[in-house]
Amino acid sequence: MTRHQRHAGLITAAEYADHYRQFTTWRNRASRFNTVLHQYLDLAADRVRPVHHDSVAESLPSALLALAIAVDDHRQAHAGEESLVDTALWARLRLLPWPTADDAGHRLVDAVAAERGRRTTARHLKNSSIQYQGSHVTGENVDVADLLLEITDNAQRTCDRSQLVELWNQRTPDLLESDAAKAATSKQKGSYATYRLRRSLTFLESQGMIDRNSEGGNTEVTVINRSALLSLRRQWDTAQFPLGDTEL
Repeated sequence: MTRHQRHAGLITAAEYADHYRQFTTWRNRASRFNTVLHQYLDLAADRVRPVHHDSVAESLPSALLALAIAVDDHRQAHAGEESLVDTALWARLRLLPWPTADDAGHRLVDAVAAERGRRTTARHLKNSSIQYQGSHVTGENVDVADLLLEITDNAQRTCDRSQLVELWNQRTPDLLESDAAKAATSKQKGSYATYRLRRSLTFLESQGMIDRNSEGGNTEVTVINRSALLSLRRQWDTAQFPLGDTEL
């Protein structure tokens, strides 16, 4: 553009020379900036690469735990019929170190036991209570929180109370057969298992985690703070299965 202006006589030779010096200065600065920019991009790439590698490494404990549980399931299913290979494999797996934040010297067999504990009913665990944000939380509260997390999600936060009661009764057959349940039935006080469920729902509602709404004779339960339910479960696991902060 400047060259055309010079040839057309629109600018003087001195003005053309000044424009050319400015262009040359800008081009040199842009070239240096481009060089420095790519140096920093290379440094960033070097830092990102270990992060991706770490994500792969972090998946290995979960895969190892899944393998150990599968081997243990097989061992228990074929108790008394194990081959020497089965016995040797489990003996080797169970003694592998299980890394934790506090480096407490746990073994893979400890992680298997903890994971099996997580899969059992929380209310059946010994000393099944914790303190959560200043409130006393029972294992039964945690079981109801788990049930709500299972049948709702971020897209569908509401469930019908009758569905909740049905699933709760399926998972608590011991409550239906307990002496307290029989006494409640004889006194026509309603379902004892449903009473226990209602008590936990009342607690979770008092903590601002859920909300209950009745309309037209139908009651719905809505999860209004899913992250709090998840936090409650994580704190329960940390207290009951102290294997560090490893996500299982």
